[in-house]
Amino acid sequence: MLRERGFWLMIPGLLLVTSPLGWAGFPPSHDGVLHVYRVLEMHRMWRAGVFFPRWAPDLVDGLGYPLFHFLGPLFPWLGALGMTLGLDLESSVKVVLALLTLLGSAGVYRLARRWGIGEGGAMAAGLAYAFAPFRVRELYWQGDFPQYLGLCLLPWTLDTLHDYLRAGGWVRWWKAGLTYALLLLSHNITAMLSTGVLLGYGGLVLWAERPPRARGGKALGVLGLGIGLAAFFVIPALSDRSLVHLDRLLRGHFDFRRHFLGLDRLLSLVPIQDQSLGNPQEVLTLGGHQVVLALPGLLALRRPGRSRTLALGAGIAVIGMIALMTSISRPLWEHTPFLAYAEFPWRWLGPAALPMALLIGLSVEEIRWARGLALAGISLAVILGAAPLLYPFGRFTVMRGATLADLQAFDRQAGLIGLTSVGELLPRWVTREIRGSPLEEDYREGREPVRLREEDLPPGSRVEIRSLHPLDQRFRVDLPREATVSFWVFAFPGWNVQVDGQPVAIWPEEGTGRLQTHLPAGSHEVRLHFAGRWDWRLLELLSRALGSRAQPLALGAPARPDGPPATRSPSGTCALRLGNGHRRGTWDDAPDRETHVCGSPHQLVPPSFGSEPSPGDERAGGRGFRRPRPPAGVSSLLLGRRAGGDPAPHPLVAGAASDGDPIQRVCPWAGGAPILSTALPERSHAPGGHADDGAAMAGGTLHPGRAHSSDPG
Repeated sequence: MLRERGFWLMIPGLLLVTSPLGWAGFPPSHDGVLHVYRVLEMHRMWRAGVFFPRWAPDLVDGLGYPLFHFLGPLFPWLGALGMTLGLDLESSVKVVLALLTLLGSAGVYRLARRWGIGEGGAMAAGLAYAFAPFRVRELYWQGDFPQYLGLCLLPWTLDTLHDYLRAGGWVRWWKAGLTYALLLLSHNITAMLSTGVLLGYGGLVLWAERPPRARGGKALGVLGLGIGLAAFFVIPALSDRSLVHLDRLLRGHFDFRRHFLGLDRLLSLVPIQDQSLGNPQEVLTLGGHQVVLALPGLLALRRPGRSRTLALGAGIAVIGMIALMTSISRPLWEHTPFLAYAEFPWRWLGPAALPMALLIGLSVEEIRWARGLALAGISLAVILGAAPLLYPFGRFTVMRGATLADLQAFDRQAGLIGLTSVGELLPRWVTREIRGSPLEEDYREGREPVRLREEDLPPGSRVEIRSLHPLDQRFRVDLPREATVSFWVFAFPGWNVQVDGQPVAIWPEEGTGRLQTHLPAGSHEVRLHFAGRWDWRLLELLSRALGSRAQPLALGAPARPDGPPATRSPSGTCALRLGNGHRRGTWDDAPDRETHVCGSPHQLVPPSFGSEPSPGDERAGGRGFRRPRPPAGVSSLLLGRRAGGDPAPHPLVAGAASDGDPIQRVCPWAGGAPILSTALPERSHAPGGHADDGAAMAGGTLHPGRAHSSDPG
């Protein structure tokens, strides 16, 4: 992909869609600023030595909130990583968003190439995905950055699953599971919707690729592997729903029944935004321009092959997702478990942008006249169609030096609770309105707040602070008599109190939900600590164990096939002789590597002259961008080897010979005798002097251990 012109020609368009990120501050979107403050809270916990904080101690006026226990931590992790590397809060988030835009379009480009779409069509598909109206809206108007992250990971999740189903191999299986795990950690609702997309796409690939039945069964294990890698987050987030007020997301404004859209709105053009309106119109559309541009792609249904399969699958996907956004799907929303938590049926606009982009890529393939001009016109239309969304207006919020006190002030002014809409993650025993806390003064002064409520101690008591940490505080307390004390923190599983090293009973205060315990008279060491639950720690160990198995992927471990072992060649250094017998190259025939010629085990096949084809590209360069062919009367030969079904052989020997010249492969372990001896047949040449590669070298098989293999043709 990185060697293709189409990919690099896509980059200027991506720079255009991310150009507003270069402006100072964040636009006045619905959710953008609150997600930036979540990054600030995550970085604060990283500095305190907690990588995955289930409890966000600085939210809700310092009383805390189980934010990251229930909401995907991946985007805050990425933002905190940028801050750890030295960027300020605002720059870190913007760099992450820009890189995610590139990541999403690169994934669509790769997916298009895997289906055999040429470089030009793949470039148009990548641009269409980046400029999909819903996705541009996410960047500058809605500001749901974790949802944007999930949509950028979706094409890669589909691509890795496709790669495994097509070529097999345990490494590919692990990669598919890893990308699905990242999707699960990105955004809960996007992950839920995308799981349905992943299952449908898997069925499409099974139909197109016809892999072995066993491999298709193992593909379902990809979902299990992804859930296992993300088990530390996914399983508690699902099983602990009853601990909080998630039911608030099913009522009032968040009731999905109030948010179905009509076809007129879903298929409309992107309107020009009126700056005179105090409440700008919500842009919820697939983009009429993209719908029109995708229609020629359906012409691929006329032709047999992979393009027809892709056009059929993408078309069904778009129609199905449109139906899920209209009232006709209401019974499905009412009876499908968890679907109601998606709140807004129009969230399907995000996943629908992917098949739309692939259809636009197919449209470039189907326009056979003036293809370069058609590609330029489609790309320009994609960009101009979303242009009204590229200029957000209003007062931007500069956040370079934002503090925890700013976080709490924003939470109050915006009418939020814990950087969420309606306090849906408040512990269930919090039933009264929260009216602030005395900890706010500590945050304004930049001090770590003291969470022991000294007002509850009897007269004559003394408190000595031993240590203060966001999730672990120790005190020396002298009491003249026993007392019930409370802490400035909400009660929630995972919190515990120890007195003189021994755990004691704790409970929530009625109404306020603050943590309480009983202290006996005398001098005691008191520790307030968020240690988590034993089952959470067990799930964390499971995810770490699976993650350690996936570590070799980052080190480039060779793929191990999931089928029967391949035939191995003896060790030695072999030579290839072309034409008059001159040596053209040598390679090591190691017994732990399978010998391949042009990507097919034990078979000579002429590759496209020039660079290697991209994964999944079964044509000589696809359409739109042609690779050069050898001159008439000359055959190109590539001898390579690969491991475990790798679709792209690593070139070891390459050369060229005239028609009728002999080819010999000589290895010392065969006694110096050629184990392959064949000749390049004289070929017919197409008009214009181009060699017919499909007719050349149809035979010429390699049988290790034999002195000669004849041409069966």
